[in-house]
Amino acid sequence: MQVVQQRKAAKDRPGTGSANPRVDLRRSRAIATGLLAAMAALFLAAGHFQPAYPWLAYLRAFTEAAMVGALADWFAVTALFRHPLGLPIPHTAVIPRNKERIGDSLGKFVEEHFLPAEVIRARLAGIDFGELIARWLADPAHADILATQAIRLLPAFLRSLDDDRVRAFLRDKITERLAAAEVAPLTGDILVALTAGNRHQQLLDAGLRHLVAIIAEKEALIRQRIRDSTGWLWKRLNLDERAFNGIMTALEDLVQEVEEDAGHELRQRFDRTVQDFARNLKESPDTRRRAEAIKKEILGNPACQRALEDLWEDLRRHLLADAEGPSSEIREHLQAAIRHLGETLLADPSLRDDLDSWLREAIAGLLESRRREVARLIPDTMRTWDADTMTERLELQVGKDLQFIRINGTLVGGLVGLGIYALSRFMGF
Repeated sequence: MQVVQQRKAAKDRPGTGSANPRVDLRRSRAIATGLLAAMAALFLAAGHFQPAYPWLAYLRAFTEAAMVGALADWFAVTALFRHPLGLPIPHTAVIPRNKERIGDSLGKFVEEHFLPAEVIRARLAGIDFGELIARWLADPAHADILATQAIRLLPAFLRSLDDDRVRAFLRDKITERLAAAEVAPLTGDILVALTAGNRHQQLLDAGLRHLVAIIAEKEALIRQRIRDSTGWLWKRLNLDERAFNGIMTALEDLVQEVEEDAGHELRQRFDRTVQDFARNLKESPDTRRRAEAIKKEILGNPACQRALEDLWEDLRRHLLADAEGPSSEIREHLQAAIRHLGETLLADPSLRDDLDSWLREAIAGLLESRRREVARLIPDTMRTWDADTMTERLELQVGKDLQFIRINGTLVGGLVGLGIYALSRFMGF
C-alpha cells in the first residue's frame, strides 16, 4: 500500500509525468495545439477590436508571429514521423523513410562510442565485483536460494542424461586414469604413511584376532579334518582332541603376548616385512612390473568393468533420493559451501582482487570481441519493425519533448514578432 501511495505521489508531482508515455504524448500534443488555437483566437479578437483599442496592434503582432512559429514547428515535428496533412511533401516522413539508415547509424554509434575496450574497462573499474559477489554469497538467504534452485533443477538434469553414455563415459575415464597411474609407488607411499604412525601394527592385531575367531568358528570342521588325518591310535588315545586344544591354546597365548608386548618379535618381523614391501613397491622394477600386471588384470576383468558402470547408477539413485526427499543433505552441504565461499572471499582481499581482475578482463574481452555483434542488435531489431511500429515507438519516447518544441516555438515566435513590430513602430516604419 505504501509503495502504491509513493508511486501515486511521484506521478502527481510536477514534471514527473504519468507512467504511460502515450498519455503524456497526448497531453503535451493537446497543450501545443491548444496554444496554437488560443493564438488564433486572440489574433482574430485583436484584429476585431483594434480600431477601438489601438494598443491591441501589439497583441495582434505577437499572436500573428506566434501562429507562424507554431505552424512552422508543427510542420517540422510532424515531418519527422509522417507526411503533414498526408501530403507527400519532399523530405517529410523522415524516420519511416530512413528506418534502415537510422538503425545502422545507431548501431555504429554504439559500437564506436560505447563498446570499445577502454570505455568498458573504465566503466568496469568502478565496480567492485569481488565484494559484491562475496557479500551476496555470504548472505544465508542468498546461499539458500542458490542451493534450493540447484537441488530443484538436479532431478530434471539427471533424468535428461543418457544413462548408457554416462555409464560408458565414467567406466572408460576411470579405467583410463587407473591404467595411466602407477599403483606400486602409490601403494608404497600409503604403506610408508601407515608405518610412520605405527598404524600397521593395528592391522596385525586385527588380523590375529580375526584368525582366532575364524578357527573358533570352524572348530568342528577343523577337529573333523584332524580326526580324519590321524591314525586309530591317536583316536583311541584322544590325541587328536588334545592336539587341537593345544593349537588353540598356543595361538590364543601368542595373540595375547603380541597384543601386550609392543616390542614382540612377531611385531618386529611384521614391521620389517611391511617396510621391505613398501620399499620394493617404490624402488624394485620387478615388483612394480608385477603390480602393474595385477592392476591390468583386475581392470580388464568383466566384473570390475561392471562394478565401474554400476557406480553411475548408485550415484544417480543417491542424488535423486536426496534431492527429492523431504530434507536434502546435499542442499545443506551446498548452502554451507556457498556461504563459506562468500566468507572466504570477504576475508581475503587478494583473492577478491584476483576475482575482480579476472571478471573485468573477461567481460571487457567478451564485449570487445563481440562488440560488432552486440551493436548489430540495434539495426537487426529495427529491420524487423515495420515503418509504423518504429515511428510509433520513437514518437512515444521523444514525442512529448518535441511537442514542447512546438510550445516554445509558439512563444518565442510571438516574442520575436512583438519585438520586430515594436522596433518598427519605434523607428517610424
